[in-house]
Amino acid sequence: MATVVYRPQTYQVDLFKEHLLHLIAELDTFPGGNIILGDFNENLLTSKTIQTVFRQHHYIQLVDFSTTDANTIIDHVYTKDVQFQISLKLVSNIIC
Repeated sequence: MATVVYRPQTYQVDLFKEHLLHLIAELDTFPGGNIILGDFNENLLTSKTIQTVFRQHHYIQLVDFSTTDANTIIDHVYTKDVQFQISLKLVSNIIC
């Protein structure tokens, strides 16, 4: 199952984490692997709050390169139990 998520900068991280846990629990009820991707507005170079939630639920973050002109990693791609290889590349600041 693939899910796209956007967290505006004004969306409080603690409230977002609470809703994210509900999403993860719901996705875990479906058979097969999961991919959750999107703009989380959390720079993984300076903060890992959201990534920690995913790691605690056995998700792997695939983005390890800057995704913005400001050299931040705010666009995340998390996978769990995916049975195929995923490769990412930055194309004009769009992850493909």
